[in-house]
Amino acid sequence: MDETFRLIDRWDVPFLVLSAGLRELLIPILEKAGAPLPSNSKVLANSLEDSKVNVTSREKVHALELVPDFIREGKTHVLLLGDKPSDCSPLQGLSQSPALKVGFLGEPSEERFQEYLKIFDAVLVGDASMDFVNCLLDHVSSTSVM
Repeated sequence: MDETFRLIDRWDVPFLVLSAGLRELLIPILEKAGAPLPSNSKVLANSLEDSKVNVTSREKVHALELVPDFIREGKTHVLLLGDKPSDCSPLQGLSQSPALKVGFLGEPSEERFQEYLKIFDAVLVGDASMDFVNCLLDHVSSTSVM
């Protein structure tokens, strides 16, 4: 994740973490692992301190409404990473933004793999590293015209 976050910082990519986990646990876990969030990050997660944020599978579709200033002018493409089909729901809140969806399937079975292939553009199985995502970010950023 530290390499992913460095690429995100270098190219000033808006980075949104949307999780049904607890914010008070997510951020310290990343920091302890040596991967503090990029500077241009927002975290939408359940919180012990902010009862207005309620992230559940059903509520994910409305997630971008909670951060209307997150999508910036000039940033028109989306890379979505998720480990369950409902993680793709926030894309419904974006109009016409091209999105590449990468799914992480920890415990693959043929049935679940086929289900994920219908939803995600790429599916990484098992305890997949971020190497694929990092190569993708590196390739896109090195071919971008600034």
